[in-house]
Amino acid sequence: MSAGSITSLSVAGLTPTSAGAQPPKPTQSKDIRVGILTAPLRNLPFEEVLNLARRCNIGTLEVVTEPGNPHIDPLRLDQAQLEAIQQKVGERHLEISALSNFMNITAPGKAGEVQQAMIKTIDAAAVLGVPAVCMNLGTPAQGMSRIETIKKVIPGLSSASNAQRAVQALLAKDIIDRDNGSFLITDRFFRLWIQAAQSV
Repeated sequence: MSAGSITSLSVAGLTPTSAGAQPPKPTQSKDIRVGILTAPLRNLPFEEVLNLARRCNIGTLEVVTEPGNPHIDPLRLDQAQLEAIQQKVGERHLEISALSNFMNITAPGKAGEVQQAMIKTIDAAAVLGVPAVCMNLGTPAQGMSRIETIKKVIPGLSSASNAQRAVQALLAKDIIDRDNGSFLITDRFFRLWIQAAQSV
């Protein structure tokens, strides 16, 4: 997902890989690291959360990034704050594994506000070098299916420019591949997610 934009992808534009096809296997093993979500610790100053993680030999943190959050407020971040966060995390030899924004994008009358907070969260992740952003996809609006909610409640989600940005981001991450004008889903978990969405 590219920084500075909330992106989406039309499932109609993707073609699942052929039945029985196996995704490429990773070329090397990865270490498993223990991490924590900072949400239960929102009453502690951010530096105390970092110190706690360090004392407990916890190497990574998933930091909640929502308006009003005392750890990272995406709407109030400036360059000096971002640099201070990087310094505090680096001094303790910790890593922010993800920024999380659990606001409900389908809340009545809140879609635009939530999208803006999500855009700022993605911007913060890009500056901080955080590799993942976790978001709440929202719940179906009352009396609507999931697809109806996406089309009617969430503004701009199905626009061509947003879809194009999403495609470019997925190609860059090797999640999908282009083949003669079609797209093949090469990531197993993303393929299963798309298939589940198509069955709604």
